[in-house]
Amino acid sequence: MKKRSFALLGASFFIGLTKDIKSITAPKTKVSLPIFYAGHWLFYDEISHRHHNLDISSDLTIRIDERALNGEVERLDERELSFLDEYGFHLRIDANDQGPISLFDEADNRTYPIKLAPIKEPSEPKIEDED
Repeated sequence: MKKRSFALLGASFFIGLTKDIKSITAPKTKVSLPIFYAGHWLFYDEISHRHHNLDISSDLTIRIDERALNGEVERLDERELSFLDEYGFHLRIDANDQGPISLFDEADNRTYPIKLAPIKEPSEPKIEDED
């Protein structure tokens, strides 16, 4: 009986120790959720054949084609940002581990894949040759 209780005690100690070691050696880096969704995104509407811009600021202000949307964020987690606009329709930005991947517009009942807009390099001033 004593051998068994010592074995159980040793096993539980070992399991607890390995859990502590895992938590020390593999710290989880948490990104602030607003920063995770913030950025300049592009999507394409196949019905209207138009490209659109989606901007999400770090304070979760949402703009589509340079127009700010009035409303409020209803849900924010690692997989979804849900926004209720002033007309009562939801916009939902879905994400995976790398970042936002799609925009669902309840008003149109459509989902648009989104991609991060390329960063524009600042243009250099033209230098004219003096003859």
